[in-house]
Amino acid sequence: LLEEMTVNNKPLNKVLHKNVVINRDLPQVVENILAQAGLNYINMARKIGELYLGFDQVKEAVKNERVAFIVEAIDAGKDGKHKIESMADETEKFTLYDIKTLSEALNRENTEYLAVKKGKINKSVALALQRYQTYLKS
Repeated sequence: LLEEMTVNNKPLNKVLHKNVVINRDLPQVVENILAQAGLNYINMARKIGELYLGFDQVKEAVKNERVAFIVEAIDAGKDGKHKIESMADETEKFTLYDIKTLSEALNRENTEYLAVKKGKINKSVALALQRYQTYLKS
């Protein structure tokens, strides 16, 4: 839809009764905003102690059923992904960011896996990640 509007904005011009120019970079701008919002919510969860970081912490939290959902890096190792999948097959998972992006956002090296605790902020974090995921699929 956004790409159609950038190429042919005549319907928008007609509705607004003026010539509207839409930046061709708008889809990328929206994607960047949604990606950053997801990272901001993940970081907020970390700051208030609602995040499990690293494979071992995520594994232990999953065993104890304390995980609302899991975020795994796109480029995380296949072996780790398989282990996470086998022990948390019914837990919602988001695979939206690479290791570098997650690591930079959390100011931590080699962040492949994290999980958000069931509790205070998990719905807000999940909503931000779902918005980004939905946009990427559209």
